[in-house]
Amino acid sequence: MISGKSPREFIVESGAKTNPQKILALAKYWMDLGGGTKETFSLSDIRPLFSKAGEPLPGNLSRDAQAAVRLSYIHDQGDEEYIITNTGLQALDESFQNESADRPKPARKQRSSEAKKSDIRENVKTMEITVTMSDFPSYWDLKTKNLRILWILEYAAQKGVDGLHRPEICFLASKVRDAIVQNNLSGLTETSVRKGYLVQQGDIMRITQPGVNFLKEAME
Repeated sequence: MISGKSPREFIVESGAKTNPQKILALAKYWMDLGGGTKETFSLSDIRPLFSKAGEPLPGNLSRDAQAAVRLSYIHDQGDEEYIITNTGLQALDESFQNESADRPKPARKQRSSEAKKSDIRENVKTMEITVTMSDFPSYWDLKTKNLRILWILEYAAQKGVDGLHRPEICFLASKVRDAIVQNNLSGLTETSVRKGYLVQQGDIMRITQPGVNFLKEAME
């Protein structure tokens, strides 16, 4: 859970030691705290976080970002924008314990926290999903992942799926190119559960009517 943590706490807990690792960690911190409505981050987004984390700003941030690209932590989208890769998310999940800073890492088949297709019901696996839903804000107009999770639950409910398993939430998010990590779901949904916007029964999460109303209000 990132909410409530300082950049310094997140850097320390992530286990990041090298500049490419710190770039990855601070990018994840920035994006999970909202990151505006962008699916990407830029070096200007994370540059101020180095001083806030008590870390010296790398002498050549662009060079270290390219090192992070070679290590497959991040991907250069062009126009000075980057995304975090599955390899980068796994490195964070593992606190960089299996990482070598001096050579690129091959792309991994699957993160330990990534939704396995075998954990996903067939009606969810085959569900077509778009980023728009009548009477609700569009997916990418929602600034926090907490709201996006509610959106996914409501979208599934409208498709006849009453409640989703945790891996299924992550799977549907990935279909619209969002990265929601299963291990982070408890933290991301803590506020919604406390306010009664969603309920959890075992591994199933369901949006409530107050949650539906709250989601609709997000477009006003």
